[in-house]
Amino acid sequence: MDQLLNSWSILRFIMVENRAYFKIKSINQLTEDHQKFVIQMKENSEIFRPHSLQRLKQDASTVTGDNTYQLGTEQSRSMKRQRVVFFRTIMAMRCV
Repeated sequence: MDQLLNSWSILRFIMVENRAYFKIKSINQLTEDHQKFVIQMKENSEIFRPHSLQRLKQDASTVTGDNTYQLGTEQSRSMKRQRVVFFRTIMAMRCV
């Protein structure tokens, strides 16, 4: 995994990963490398020391929360705060 992160760590791209790759060690490495990333958090992820971000509310937005946190348990916690955005899930079906 570390070799993959090093080979793909190109600053002009945003790395998008599945929640299976959500590991504190990887998040710390991406942050240290100044690599932008988006990872869906696991449902049982622990968040620590929330800090709310000021943002303009938009009626049509699916964003329900926009905060920074340290992530993980006391034994394995992210070194820096991470921005976490919560979305309202919109279930849609397309009939053909």
